[in-house]
Amino acid sequence: LGQRMPVLTSECPGFVLFVEKTHGKTLLPHLSKVRSVQGISGTLMKGLVSPRILCDTNSPENAGDGVQVLGRQIWHCAVMSCPDKKLESARSELSDFTGTEQAQETDCVITASEIQELLRSRNQTLLSFSPLPLHSLTPPLPPPHPSSLPEHVTAQQRKEQEVEERGGNGGMGR
Repeated sequence: LGQRMPVLTSECPGFVLFVEKTHGKTLLPHLSKVRSVQGISGTLMKGLVSPRILCDTNSPENAGDGVQVLGRQIWHCAVMSCPDKKLESARSELSDFTGTEQAQETDCVITASEIQELLRSRNQTLLSFSPLPLHSLTPPLPPPHPSSLPEHVTAQQRKEQEVEERGGNGGMGR
C-alpha cells in the first residue's frame, strides 16, 4: 500500500512523539497509519453512531419527530491506562472524523488511576455501584437515515433488500 517495510506500530503516543522528535526522517515513513483504539472508538461514535441517534427536542415544530444528532454533539470520553493518551487526543490531525465537520475524535481522556483517585476522594469503590446490563446503558439504535450513509453502504442495503423481496437467498441453493 505504498508504505515502506518494516511497519512500526505502537499504541503509545509517547513512542510516536519520540519517533517524530528524534528519528523523524529515518523512522516516520515506517510508522503505521492505523488509528489507535481511542481514535477509532471516537470516530465510530461520532461518525457512525451519531447518524443513528435521534434526539427529541420537545419543541412544537418537531412534534413527534426526532432531530439527528451531529458527531460534534457527542462528547467522547476515553478511559485509558496512560496519561500520554491525553497528548494523542489533543493532536490537531486527529480531528476531522467525517470530512464534513470539524471536531476532536476524543474530547476527554481520563486514566484508570484518576478514576480510582476520584472514587477514593468520595469514599467509594467500584463495588459501591450496582451493575447495570449493557443494554440499559444505551438505547436501541434505529437504522440510520440513508442520506447519512456513504454511497457504498446504501447500495449494499438496496441489494440486501432486493434479495429479501425475491424470497431470501438470492438464487442460491438452500
